[in-house]
Amino acid sequence: MSWSTPWLGDDRRSLAIGLNVEPPNSRRADLRSNRVSFATTRFLGDYRRLRRGFTYFGRLEILQRDGTAPGGAVQQLTPSVGAGYFRDSRNVRIDPIRGSFLSFSSEYATGWTTDEIAYVRALGDVRKFVSIGSRLVLAGRGVMVLTGGKVPN
Repeated sequence: MSWSTPWLGDDRRSLAIGLNVEPPNSRRADLRSNRVSFATTRFLGDYRRLRRGFTYFGRLEILQRDGTAPGGAVQQLTPSVGAGYFRDSRNVRIDPIRGSFLSFSSEYATGWTTDEIAYVRALGDVRKFVSIGSRLVLAGRGVMVLTGGKVPN
């Protein structure tokens, strides 16, 4: 579940608030994540032709796994903060036929109750869309995730 508003005031800022609750499942060895998050974006330049800006975000996450898992039990409250930059020239966000999307961000997370979790993560996402005829679109995507530090198995 999430909610967002495209503009806050006259400064072309957005606000997004999210809640993700995973239902209990039959595989108790799985790592479950329940979280609440927020993000705010400051848009740069003309928003109609090229959407670009800086995003700042935070998340409070509860990670849980029982002791029967090979990696052991996890019961951790983990806050994280981060920032990123994006550039979006797609003609339509949902079903584009031309343009590109570029996003880079980094986040820092640490455990509040123990020192089992403390990591830095860098994320990159690049997408390109090219129309090759009246009904065909060639799409490409590259994703990069680099994580260093203490991350649960």
